[in-house]
This record gives sequence, structure tokens and C-alpha cells, in this order.
Amino acid sequence: MIRISKVNKRVDTKFYSAKVTMLALAGVGLIASACGSSSSSNASSNTTSAKNSSTSTTSSLGSAASYFKGKTITFIAPDAPGGTYDLYARVFAPALSQILGATVNVENVPGGGTVTGTDKMAAAAPDGLTIGDVNVPGDIGDVLQHNTALKVSLNSLSWIGQPATQVEVWVTPESSSINSFSQLVNSKNTITYGGSKSGVGWLVGATSMRAFNITTKFLTGYPDLVALSQGLISNEFQISENDLSGPYYSDIVGKKARPVMVTTTPSLPSLQAAVKGVPTVSEMITTAGLTGTDKAAMEEALSLGGFGMDFAGPPGMSTARLDVLRKAFLAAAALPSVKAACLKESLPLAPTAGATLATEVQQAQSGASILAPFIQ
Repeated sequence: MIRISKVNKRVDTKFYSAKVTMLALAGVGLIASACGSSSSSNASSNTTSAKNSSTSTTSSLGSAASYFKGKTITFIAPDAPGGTYDLYARVFAPALSQILGATVNVENVPGGGTVTGTDKMAAAAPDGLTIGDVNVPGDIGDVLQHNTALKVSLNSLSWIGQPATQVEVWVTPESSSINSFSQLVNSKNTITYGGSKSGVGWLVGATSMRAFNITTKFLTGYPDLVALSQGLISNEFQISENDLSGPYYSDIVGKKARPVMVTTTPSLPSLQAAVKGVPTVSEMITTAGLTGTDKAAMEEALSLGGFGMDFAGPPGMSTARLDVLRKAFLAAAALPSVKAACLKESLPLAPTAGATLATEVQQAQSGASILAPFIQ
């Protein structure tokens, strides 16, 4: 049997503070001066390059910044094209190219609930020329499950920054007779959950089904969110949980999926509209009267669920090159083109600096062990 629980959730967005905005804008000036670049895109949809520098190199960041000019950076998105990791990578690639004066190629490496892509990124040379999105909650879940596929310690990665805190949503097929999460909680039938036995959808989703005591059959053969979306539309399962941005957002807007619970109310208007009237996890915790370990597990799962799409490089990157990438990330997030692209794709944008993210990742792992019995 699986139980039902209510959750306190991590806030879905971190608003720009004046300090962060000033740092981002300073990063634009410092890095653009050090690298001397403007941008142009080549014919490939996977590649963006920056050429024809119009600014002079300064000594602000020295050789660490000039090192990237003219180089090729591989940005690994650990999901299929159209997934949320892929979308963030393609939004940031042109901006990073513009700021660093480099060619930025997005490479999709799906599989293992993002583990395959993370392992490939982490195994690359720590020279700053391979970076990627990282699924922090999913990877923590893999560690708790003793999943040997994950070959790297999260604390050892070179953390560059987080585009935004993510909002998670539980969805059922539009044609399903399930109209609410409360209906699942009160159901006497076995509910089929679609996911991958890895990733944030497993860590948060499996925990919720068990904490709320919902009798569940888990289908875990889906490699990524794109495949889950296809399975949802095909009625292969009755419920799934994952990022609100990306394929599930499109499914909801396209009337192919029905949202039944959300981790927190989104700040982005388009996302708000998609889940209008849908209860949050904390509201469901109160409604269901979750207490004890079930409530604690849901609260921990939701605090971890806000992570995701975090940018990082392999372990062992030099401090100087990592500093350049961190400043480039903040500078990119401040660009109007990136803000407009995120708005167009309904992607939250409220960046966390790399040094702060590194600390948060370390802290996030400290209380996660409570989730082990819920996800194994």
C-alpha cells in the first residue's frame, strides 16, 4: 500500500535582488570586455557561435576569460529534444556564446532519468569546454536507491548556476475519469503511475503516492519527460509527476492532460493559468491530514523538487575558469533575449549564483535519507 501526504514546498521562484542584478550586469561588462565578442548563429539548430568581436580585451578576468574565445563548448542536455533540460540549454546557449565568444553546441544525451547525460558530462575533461544541466533531486534519489549508474558525487561537480526553482505538477490524461488528487487518495483501486525509476519525477512522485497511501502500480520504463508525455497522451498510465514547464505544460494547454496537484503556485502568468484552481501539495497535506513520517517525507521531497536544470561542469575545474562561467551564466540570465525566450517557452527565470547553488546542493543532501523507504 502507498500512503498520502501533504507537503510544504520550496518556493517556485527566487526573485532578482538588486545585488544579483548588479552582479549579472557587471558580469556582462567584465566578461564581454575580457572576451570581446558579439554573437551569430550558424546553420545548425544545435550550434550557436560568437564572432566579429567589437570590444577590446581587458585584464579584468585575464587569460581565464580570453581562453574561451574561439573555443567550442559542449552543453549536454540530459533529455530528449523538447524536454525541459533541452529547452533551458537552448535558451542559454546563444547568450553564453555571445558573452564568451565561443561556439556552444547543445548535445542531447537522454536516458536513465538524466543520469546518462550527467555521467557523460562529469567524465569530460574539466577544462570548461563541457557543461550540462543536472537533475539534483533525481540524482540524490539515485544515491538513496544505491543506483550505481550515477558515477559522480554531486558535491564534486563544478556548479555554475540555477536558472530558476522548478514547479512540479501531477497530471492525468484528459480522457481519464480521475479529476482530482483527492479522488486518488480516496480510491480503492490500484492506480498506475508512469515514470522512470530515477529523476525528480520518481523522487517526488513515488514519495507522494506512498506518503498519501495510494495503492500504486509503477511503470518505470520511460527514459525522459518527452516519452512520458507520449505515454500520458496514449493512456498508458493514470498519473505522473514532473516539471510543469516543458512537455507537460504543452499537454495541459493542449487539453491532452489534466493537472490535479502542483507543488506551489507558479509566478509565471502562463504557468499560473495552466494550473488555475489546482490544489498545492501543502493544501492536500492539510486536506488529507498527513502527519509523522509521511508528512516529513513529503516536505523533504518538495524541498528537493525545486532543484533541477542546474548548470554544472565536471569535477576539478580551475577556480578561474569556473568563475568566468559563473559570471557568464548570470550575465546571460540578465539579457533581454534570454528573458524573452524563457517567457516564450514558459520557463521560469530567477537565477541562483553558482557559489550559492553549490552550498544549497550540499545542504539538500543532509536530510534526504528520510526518503529512502519511499523511493526504493
